[in-house]
Amino acid sequence: YEEWTGLDPRRPDGDGDLDRDGMSNLEEALAGTMANDPLSRFALRVRLDARRGRLVISWDGLASRVYGLESAASPAGPWQKFYLDFRPVVDGTVAHEYSIPAESTRSVRGTVEAPWP
Repeated sequence: YEEWTGLDPRRPDGDGDLDRDGMSNLEEALAGTMANDPLSRFALRVRLDARRGRLVISWDGLASRVYGLESAASPAGPWQKFYLDFRPVVDGTVAHEYSIPAESTRSVRGTVEAPWP
């Protein structure tokens, strides 16, 4: 991965951000995104379906990763998991919908793990 994306496997550069997209090189490797491409990043897309009272959260996922969603009353946390250990069968867009109260103002974030030993 490191040679493929322009990183040096002999240097500890996991905390760096080669493409300056806000994700560390290690986070990019875990998410399955390209550390040398600022357009390749793990990001949630959120849409409110007001007619149905549903929040639709989607992202581009890989079959080789495990995803989850967490929510909190504020961005400072504490965070609670509400959508756990989802593994897509194929690479592509993953979507999750859930009902929200009209007065809800919760923060949501995604988690991604690489199931490597």
